[in-house]
Amino acid sequence: AANVRVEEQRAEAFVTATWRMRPSLTLEAGGRVEGSELTQAGDSTLSKSLSFFKPRLLLNWTPKANDELRFLYEREVGQLDFADFVSSASVTGGSITAGNKDLEPDSLWRSEAAWEHRFTGGSLVVAVRHEAVSDVVDRIPVFSDGQIYDAVGNIGDGERDELEASLNLPLDRWQMKGFTLQANLTLRRSRVTDPSTGHDRHISGDAPREGDIGLTHDLPARHLRWGVNYVLAEAVADFKVD
Repeated sequence: AANVRVEEQRAEAFVTATWRMRPSLTLEAGGRVEGSELTQAGDSTLSKSLSFFKPRLLLNWTPKANDELRFLYEREVGQLDFADFVSSASVTGGSITAGNKDLEPDSLWRSEAAWEHRFTGGSLVVAVRHEAVSDVVDRIPVFSDGQIYDAVGNIGDGERDELEASLNLPLDRWQMKGFTLQANLTLRRSRVTDPSTGHDRHISGDAPREGDIGLTHDLPARHLRWGVNYVLAEAVADFKVD
């Protein structure tokens, strides 16, 4: 499957309804229906239809003028990378990756609670979420002619938990007029069963933490903004069969 043409025709319809139950409480409900037709031609041929229903429920509660609580429950469906359908070889690395024409997109049910506190010119948001993932897209072993090859494939169900915080803080009150501090941090833990070892591990490509911090300075008289930004370095592991 080294020479494959992959095409997808996709359509989506959605409906959303909002109910303001009281001035401080709003409920939003909706649903999306996604359908697609996937075709492959060349070294591997396949045609199949995919369809998914993606409901969403969001509750906003504002107990105080500067505080908001959000509770979210929704279903999301991942998008396929067409390169995963095609086999490839690395001459320098001496590795072969098999194509997987039967690859399915992963889907997840997300539960999330978030708190947002607003202050003069800025805000602090803290969110916790849990995702129950089906058909996790990861690495699988493929056996052919007595050889074992690495491929992208669906390896079953998994879980992902995240704690996320973001800060947008103007520094005018500290005699730094026009300066704004922005910071984001996400802590992540995921679990899935490895198809080669049978042991639990994190999902390939999931970084245990992500973060950045930036400082910007606005100069309205000169129509200019400048700043500096630091991104947290983090190693990310993919679990191939070898």
